Amino acid sequence: MKITVLYIAIFVLGTTALAHENVHNPVIKARMSLMNKIKISTRELASMARGTIPFDPDLAESAKEDLLNASEEIVSKFQKEEVGEGSEASQNIWIDWEDFVNKSTDFSNSVADLNISTLEDLRGSFSEIGAGCKNCHKIYRVK
Repeated sequence: MKITVLYIAIFVLGTTALAHENVHNPVIKARMSLMNKIKISTRELASMARGTIPFDPDLAESAKEDLLNASEEIVSKFQKEEVGEGSEASQNIWIDWEDFVNKSTDFSNSVADLNISTLEDLRGSFSEIGAGCKNCHKIYRVK
């Protein structure tokens, strides 16, 4: 199981390194790094919820803690209105800053409320995490 997690981490970090390679703006690079941390933790939890990897309470706790810490940094990482090379941030973030902050706060609260006591609990509460990601990405992310 730990080998599967290791493969996931290596894949994500490898593809992230390539994506970040040509980004020189430190603000954008820091945001990309933060979103990558969120992606890694979310994938670990999602993999357990789907049964792709076995449920591991310690890994679930670690992933939740990492996800919570990262989610609490979102607003600060987007304080500066910077877009450009490598950025997927929409101008809508700064046009409707209050909504962005509210959605980010809601996401952090969903992570804090995530129940990882058992596999069934994780499965029952994980959909809120995906919904939180979608709520922001559909408005504030440019692909």
